[in-house]
Amino acid sequence: MKIALGVFGRFHIFDLARQLSDKRVLNQFFTSYPKFLVEKWEIAANKNYSYPIIETLNRIHYKGLNKYFSNIYLRRWFDYLISKRLASDNDIYHCWGGSINSIIRAHEFQMPVIFDQGSTHVLYAQDIREEECRRSGIINTDRIPQALIKRELAGYQMADYICVPSSFVKNSFLSYGIHEKKLLVNPYGVNLASFNSIPKKDNIFRVIFVGSICIRKGCHYLLQAFHELNMANSELHMIGPVNRDMHSFLNLYSGPKIKLLGVKNQSELYKYYSQGSVFVMMSIEEGLAMVQLQAMSCGLPLICSENTGVSDLISDGIEGFIIPIRDVNLLKARLDFLYNNENIREEMGKKALLKAKVGFKWEDYGNRMVNFYTKILNT
Repeated sequence: MKIALGVFGRFHIFDLARQLSDKRVLNQFFTSYPKFLVEKWEIAANKNYSYPIIETLNRIHYKGLNKYFSNIYLRRWFDYLISKRLASDNDIYHCWGGSINSIIRAHEFQMPVIFDQGSTHVLYAQDIREEECRRSGIINTDRIPQALIKRELAGYQMADYICVPSSFVKNSFLSYGIHEKKLLVNPYGVNLASFNSIPKKDNIFRVIFVGSICIRKGCHYLLQAFHELNMANSELHMIGPVNRDMHSFLNLYSGPKIKLLGVKNQSELYKYYSQGSVFVMMSIEEGLAMVQLQAMSCGLPLICSENTGVSDLISDGIEGFIIPIRDVNLLKARLDFLYNNENIREEMGKKALLKAKVGFKWEDYGNRMVNFYTKILNT
C-alpha cells in the first residue's frame, strides 16, 4: 500500500503522516511546511515534498488579514505544485481542501481520492455562521470567500471519498445531498504523552476554555452563563486569541473572575487544563475540537455543545454533558451541578481520561485510517 498525503498548513494531517510513516505506507507527503519542522514529526525525509515559500507567504498575508490571498491563490499554487509531483505509483491520494488540479491528476492515474474535511459542509458552515451573527446583532467579519466555497464544493464532487472527524460533520454533509457511502468518519486523536494532569494547586472551581475566543466558538454564551451564575470561589480561564466580534460581549460580561490568558504554546496547555475543574465549549459549528480530547486527557469532564462533535467522544452524563447550541439555561444548570457535586465531577473526569486512552490516541486514528484505505483498495 502506497499513500500520498497533501496538506496546506499542518492541522491533524501531520499526525496522520507520522502514523503512516511508522506503518511504512506513506509514499509522498506534500506540505507547505519546511523540512526541518516536518522532521519533528518523525516523518521520513525522503517522503517529504516541502514548499516553505508558500507557508511563508501564507503567514505574511494571513496575519496581515489578507485571508483571501492565502485561502485562494496560495492554495491554488500549492495544489498545482502537487499535481506536477504526484507519482503514478501511489495507491490512494489523501488531500486537504482546495485541491482540484491534484485530484484531476490522481484520477488520470486511476487513483482513488480522499478529500479530508476538518469542519462541516462549507454551505452549512456559511449558513449557520450568518444566522448566529444575525441573532447576536453583529456584523459577520469572518465570511467564507465565495471562491473558496466554489473550490470546496468542486472538491466534494470530484473526490471519491470525504473523510470527516465526527458524526455531526457527517450529518451536515448528508443534509446537503452527499451520499452516505462517500463519507468516512474518523475522530481525531490526542498525544497522551503531551497532555496529562499535574496536581491542582487550589480549590477554586475553574472553568477552562481553549480556542479562538469568538462567536463561532459560542464564547458569548459561555460568558453569559458564567456571569449570571456568579458562583463564589470560581474563575473562567479563556485561553486563545480574541476575535474582534467578541469585544462587545467581553465588555458586557467583564469581571475579576474572567481571565483572558492569551495564546499559549501547545506544550504548556496541560498546565492550564490541570488547574481546571471542567472544560466548556459552546461552539455553533465545529468539526471535532481537538482541545476536547486534550482536556479529557488531563482528567477534565466536558460540557460541550452537540455541534462540537463531542457526541463521538463522550456519553451524555457519563464523562460530561452534551447540550444543544445556544442553550444558556441548560449550560448554567450543568455548571451549577458540577460546582455543587465535587465527587461526581471528579468521577466524570476520571471516566473522561479513560475514554481518551481507549480509542482516541493518534495510533487509533492511524489504524482506523489504514483500515479505510484497505477497504477502498479491496472494493
